[in-house]
Amino acid sequence: MLTKQSKSLKNSLFNNFLLISLLMTLLFGFLMTVVLYYHGINSAYALIRNKNQAATNYILGYFTPLRSSIEYLSKQPEIIYALSDSQRYKNNALALFDMYSSTFSNINFVYSGYEDGTLLINKYTPPDDFNPKIRPWYKAALESSPEISGGIPYEEAVTKEWLVSISKILIDKDNTLQGVVAIDASMDSVTKNLFERDEAYSSSYSYVIDKKGSLIIHHRKDLLGEIFKQRVETPDSFANQSGRISYVFEKNSKIGYYTNLDSLGWTVVTVVSKSQIFYNLLIIIIPSIIVIFLVSLFVGQVISRVLGNKIITPLKTLEQHVKDIIEGKKSENNQDDTNLISEYEEINTIANGIEKLTHHSLFQKNIELESKNELLEKLSQTDYLTGLLNRRKINEELQKEHQRAKRYNSVFSIILIDVDWFKNINDTYGHHKGDIVLKEIAKAIASQLRTTDNLARWGGEEFLILCPSIDLSGAAAIAKKIQSTIEKNNFSVSNKITISAGVCEYRDTLSLDDLIIEVDRKLYNAKSNGRNQIII
Repeated sequence: MLTKQSKSLKNSLFNNFLLISLLMTLLFGFLMTVVLYYHGINSAYALIRNKNQAATNYILGYFTPLRSSIEYLSKQPEIIYALSDSQRYKNNALALFDMYSSTFSNINFVYSGYEDGTLLINKYTPPDDFNPKIRPWYKAALESSPEISGGIPYEEAVTKEWLVSISKILIDKDNTLQGVVAIDASMDSVTKNLFERDEAYSSSYSYVIDKKGSLIIHHRKDLLGEIFKQRVETPDSFANQSGRISYVFEKNSKIGYYTNLDSLGWTVVTVVSKSQIFYNLLIIIIPSIIVIFLVSLFVGQVISRVLGNKIITPLKTLEQHVKDIIEGKKSENNQDDTNLISEYEEINTIANGIEKLTHHSLFQKNIELESKNELLEKLSQTDYLTGLLNRRKINEELQKEHQRAKRYNSVFSIILIDVDWFKNINDTYGHHKGDIVLKEIAKAIASQLRTTDNLARWGGEEFLILCPSIDLSGAAAIAKKIQSTIEKNNFSVSNKITISAGVCEYRDTLSLDDLIIEVDRKLYNAKSNGRNQIII
């Protein structure tokens, strides 16, 4: 039979657990709200970053062939001299236009305008007063000369379809301007792809801005041609290659991620509304808080009832068990289990014993294990000498980039570098000094790379660089910068240090092994041809 004192303890336990349950619900609810908020923001950024990458790869795959086509057409004599006395040039030019329009389903028109006001185009008769020299596509080509224009969006007069026009000037052998050749491509499939809704965030979409800040691809046709910074409040800049962005558009706060496409002169932006992020969080937080509160009440009542009825014997047994563990003794229970005590001293003893046990054993073991796991993870991915990625880790990154390129029809390049005559440094100064120089070389190479590039020690004095989203010419430029930096750098030895390198661009006909073999062959040729050179 319970005494009055034990009943008082039972009520005290219930009241305390009720109060603790309320406080824990409020505290946990607040912490969970904060954690879920930042988790939701970071998850949203991760999602739109991935979606932005997919949109970037899609746009590159869509417009790169068009830009390659316009580059090719701008160099054809049939088009440059189409208005000469030879009718054959004009016919051949129109045949070329027709071939490209038939080959690429996304091309609507291929045409050229000339300085004398003539327009050369298939299946279209311009008005009598038509003057190509005053058309936006013609002017854009002149402004972008000698490069390809960034792209001019417009609505086709007959079909009302939105197209984007890219163009380039025509220069004859005397370096005289003859006219402009242009390609008009449909934006419907591009817009549909960029506006494809996500299941988690239906408000997310992507759009494209040119280097002048004009919106050139957007699902809202009324915004095409508008200046981005004039339509949003507190816009962030696009100064980096890629990054986060936040702004207010039509009183709707948005967060986003952008990528600058240097080859096109465009910026691809992917955004999602903040309000939807908050809504998704509330759907999770509110039911969770209610469940936690109800569970806390139920558990508190059960625990207080159990502890109130059977508190002394379990506490004494647990107290002795904790003491035995701390002292390293076998558990021996010599207590009389029927001996009931109604004081709080036992609770303090248990708490102190558990704290000692945690700090004495388990806590320290967990800290040691976590530290060792972090060290093992780092050692498995980095080169012990230079701190760069090791061969195992760069092979993983190469496989990921290869799969991404196959899936999205994107481009990437690799650079394989070898330090010329490095054996002479080891033989002259010793291997310790050679290791120091090798670290200095690694630092010098890394200083010339983009943030998206991956640098690894391939083996010995060889380094491999993975350059995502960059073609052969871009990778060659990086290799030459590295070559110049190494040659001019003052290292800790008096020997002049130079490098040889091979550069390769991924093609869909190459496996990853074929790509490695090809870049290794180019490096071998660079070394065989006298070293201190780049083979592309």
